[in-house]
Amino acid sequence: MTFSFVVGAALSGVAVGTIALVLLIAAGYAAFWILLAALVARLGWSSVANAATLGAAWLLIVLVAPTLAHVAIDRAVPVVQGSEIALAQRETVNRAWDIPREETMRRFYAAHPEWSGSPPLPTAFHYKWYLAFHENGDAAVAGRVAAYRAGLERRAAAAEALSAGSCRRSASRRR
Repeated sequence: MTFSFVVGAALSGVAVGTIALVLLIAAGYAAFWILLAALVARLGWSSVANAATLGAAWLLIVLVAPTLAHVAIDRAVPVVQGSEIALAQRETVNRAWDIPREETMRRFYAAHPEWSGSPPLPTAFHYKWYLAFHENGDAAVAGRVAAYRAGLERRAAAAEALSAGSCRRSASRRR
C-alpha cells in the first residue's frame, strides 16, 4: 500500500517533501497505536479487556476529545445563531409590505444613490420596490451578519490554534 501511494503521488506530481510528510504522519499514527497496544498488553488483562481498553481510547481520541474541544470553543466564543439573523431579515422584509413605498424607496436610494435617478414607481406593483425592501432587509441585519462571520472566524482560529497546539505538544514529546 505504501509503495502504491508513493508511486501514485509521484506520478501525480506531488512534491517529495509532501509525500515524506504523509508517510511520516502515517508511520507516527501506526507507532502510536502499536505503542498503546503494547502498553495495554503489559497490564496483563484478558484479550477482551485489552480490546475494550483500546476501543475506549479510540473513542476518547476520535469522539470525546473533539466534542469537548468544540463545546469549549463554542462557550469561549459565543456567536448568535444564523437562523436568528435570517428570521430578523425575513421579518424586516415582511414588514416592508406595510410601510409606505416612498419611505422604503427613500432608505433604498440613500444606500444606493446610483438608483436615485431612476423613474418613479408606478401605482401598481413594481419589482424595483420589491428589490428595495429586500435590500433594506439585508441592510437591517448587515451588522449582525458581520458579527456572525467574525465570530465564526474567531471560532475557526481557536480550533486551528487548539489543533496546532496539540500537534506541537505531540511533536515535542517525541523529541
